[in-house]
Amino acid sequence: MAVYFLIGAVFLFWTGGWKIVLLAGFSGIVARYLVCELIIRFYKKPHPYQSLNFNVPTSWLFSRQDKRSDAFPSQHTTTAAAIAVVFWLFSPVWGAVAMAAAIIIGIARIILGYHDIWDVVGGLFIGMLSGIVLVYCLFLVFSR
Repeated sequence: MAVYFLIGAVFLFWTGGWKIVLLAGFSGIVARYLVCELIIRFYKKPHPYQSLNFNVPTSWLFSRQDKRSDAFPSQHTTTAAAIAVVFWLFSPVWGAVAMAAAIIIGIARIILGYHDIWDVVGGLFIGMLSGIVLVYCLFLVFSR
């Protein structure tokens, strides 16, 4: 997620669009802590390291092994895609940079063994959809 702080800082410096950066951050939070948690509550899928019984690289700060069956969707990828799509809606160039970072995050999650391809693809789709819906709903509310 440090990549997104950097993208947001550069975007702010270049364009002065602090509202867009706040909206992107809010979109990521909603996608991760509302949408993903609702899906995980009703759909339990174990991580590849749980079902195949192997150890993955861990860090006290970034990723930890857990006992929860919450592999689908990939929360990291969902958050990254939600942030990226908001940037994309307002600045296609910065959106492309952010979306490339979201895809790299998803690939890294697969390589590390935390998710399979469908967890990441689902996370990308759910993140993009939730980001678009959030921006659309906010524009409907504030455009009146």
